[in-house]
Amino acid sequence: MSAVQLARVAGAVVCWRLERRHCLNPTSYSVPLLRQPTNLSMLASNMGENMTIAKRVTDYITKHRPDELCDKCLAEALGIRRSQANRVATAIEMTSEYQRTTGECKDCGEVKKVVKRV
Repeated sequence: MSAVQLARVAGAVVCWRLERRHCLNPTSYSVPLLRQPTNLSMLASNMGENMTIAKRVTDYITKHRPDELCDKCLAEALGIRRSQANRVATAIEMTSEYQRTTGECKDCGEVKKVVKRV
């Protein structure tokens, strides 16, 4: 995944979080949404930890290609929350490089939503 593609995935996570916060509390909304980031360094400075988590998740999935991994196992392997792994996995499924389906996780063997690098 290129840096620009990763920035778009991370931007989608930020947009989702800001939109959700806006829906829950309209008075707290003051940050413009980043739909199509044009400057990677600007996005990285705004993303902070989220950019790092997205990169760690995509790197881990790529390293374990073609294994299918669930959010729980991704989170445990990377030391992040399951919800963080879920947000990144859901965002990267929009790219052509990753696929998210219902299948058997390579690590835990449970049948549930899994993500893999195509």
